[in-house]
Amino acid sequence: MIEEWESIPGYEGYEVSNFGNMRFTNLVRETPKENHNRKREHVTLLYGERVGNSKLKDYEIQEIRQLYLIGYGTQEVLAEKYNVSVNHINRIINYRS
Repeated sequence: MIEEWESIPGYEGYEVSNFGNMRFTNLVRETPKENHNRKREHVTLLYGERVGNSKLKDYEIQEIRQLYLIGYGTQEVLAEKYNVSVNHINRIINYRS
């Protein structure tokens, strides 16, 4: 049913979103941005350690920021300690990850 709904002309680039379950009456078409915002509103947007393949726990992110702030070591040292890339550490300490 959703596949048929997705093939309606004029809705290219839209996504099928739902309001709680997949009953047809709870489905709505919206842009990817609107769908993303709805996930944020309904706390179904995955981020941090809620993402299945995340490498670090939330408490480890805080540890990294604190250790860098007090001068524990360079980004390279922290990357090796937590087994992630230097770029990942840089994104963490600059609040971009």
